[in-house]
Amino acid sequence: MINKPNVVYIHGCFVGPKYSIFRESELVNGGLYGLLEEVKDVSENVEKTKSKKDSWIEKIRTKFNRVKPKYSMNNTINGYSWAVDRNNYSFWQSCNPFCYLNTYIQESNYILTQEATSKLHQYLLTKNPEIILTHSAGNRLLFETFNQFGFNSNLQKIVTLASDLPADYKIYNHDFLSKLQNRDLIWENYYCFYDQALLFSSIFKLEARTGLIGYKQNLAKNIFYPLKLKMNFHTSGLHDTKFLKKILTI
Repeated sequence: MINKPNVVYIHGCFVGPKYSIFRESELVNGGLYGLLEEVKDVSENVEKTKSKKDSWIEKIRTKFNRVKPKYSMNNTINGYSWAVDRNNYSFWQSCNPFCYLNTYIQESNYILTQEATSKLHQYLLTKNPEIILTHSAGNRLLFETFNQFGFNSNLQKIVTLASDLPADYKIYNHDFLSKLQNRDLIWENYYCFYDQALLFSSIFKLEARTGLIGYKQNLAKNIFYPLKLKMNFHTSGLHDTKFLKKILTI
């Protein structure tokens, strides 16, 4: 077991709106509330926009997310941010479901671009992680990147939470596929059949999602993770400190 594995965390869609009870407005930790103090890098290039008049939303957000301000692990967790800047959304825009849908479409298209995958590839080469933790659409971005460029030699484990990757997604990079087939690279996929965001995604895109039913081919270890009854099932795993501590080990 590696005592201090180097971890990269890649967040999903719609991270960072100013008025949201689910996510922090500054991309401080990309929504990884269970390890609040451990995540760095995500907010490096994000302009600070908080003010006193916004303190009410911070209080509500803290209550619903049950933030644990002090929790220490041995991991070094590098948060990678790829999100579209939405801090300028007004309160009423943030209440409009069509704004969320528009952002989801915009970001779903962006993660398929050469710009998105090449940026992540360069970041992973720099950080050279042993574990990569991804959530939601961040999974699609990672696998698109690996299909195009392969993966860093130091990588030993991929953990996918609430994955928005199609359940029959085709892995065609020979080296990446070979490592998964031979179990030289571990892929743990945590899924839950009642994830409301992935149910919507499956219907909207007419494709079952890996985080909803598991990955269909025998390349991943599909593990059922029962999402807890919170306001947002989809992000439950990001709040579960014990769970995160367990999965971020080799």
